[in-house]
Amino acid sequence: MRDFEGRVRDRLDAGETVFYTAISVYEMHQTIPDRIGLFALGDWGYVGRCTVYNTATALPGGGGGLDPAVVSIEKLARDVGMEVPRRFVVDWQRAESEIGARLPREYKEYVYWFGPGGFEDDFVVSLPGVENSNIEFLNNFRDEVEDQRSWNSGDRTPAPIRLFPEAGGWLPFAVTVEGCAVFWVTEGDDPDRWKVAARTRCWEPEYFDGGFAEFLRAAVWGAVGFEGLPGPQHTPPLEFWPDDGSWLGGGGTCLDAYGHFEEAPGDGNGEQRAK
Repeated sequence: MRDFEGRVRDRLDAGETVFYTAISVYEMHQTIPDRIGLFALGDWGYVGRCTVYNTATALPGGGGGLDPAVVSIEKLARDVGMEVPRRFVVDWQRAESEIGARLPREYKEYVYWFGPGGFEDDFVVSLPGVENSNIEFLNNFRDEVEDQRSWNSGDRTPAPIRLFPEAGGWLPFAVTVEGCAVFWVTEGDDPDRWKVAARTRCWEPEYFDGGFAEFLRAAVWGAVGFEGLPGPQHTPPLEFWPDDGSWLGGGGTCLDAYGHFEEAPGDGNGEQRAK
């Protein structure tokens, strides 16, 4: 919401006229809207969009905050229409050893439930052990390090972001269609308490007051105001578009994959079923 308000203010300060339109979304036969999509349009085109929920926090979940049970990975999967996990299995001892850090429990649960894929074209959560370097966790981490080094080597103001493994450094877990990245801020010894932040294309920091699962659910429902995430092009939630993590040629490289789809109980064709 703050980012939305800031964009509107910037356009007003520039002398533009801004108009608002609202779309109410109702669940089942309710007479009170579950959420309202607020769009801002200016003389020079689209300004921004935010989603306001009919809850005490104006975010999905209600109550005095987002209850962990509400923002669980399984609940997120239900939001996007997944009935069962895709059962993607990773050697976490190898992954965490290569990355140099323990990773949040919710992230590991996400990998098992969702596996490779993206939330439409908006953003992709990086996974360890996939063949496609464009979505592989460690490869994307190295890309961020190189991108920051390149940014800081020019005449621009150095990025005000410390990357992992510096103390409290940012560790990337997702990339966006806008060429930005989303990170854990690795403050503290407990990865399950890490908060989420993002960088713009100009390496400006943006912050989210919540952890991994909270961020994903808010993003899927259009309630994150990061510049690097495009505004929803339809009524939330975003769809999850699965793939199998294979490298299909073109950009990137083909890596030695060590993640795989687990065979479902009673199903002799588990990998095919998971896709």
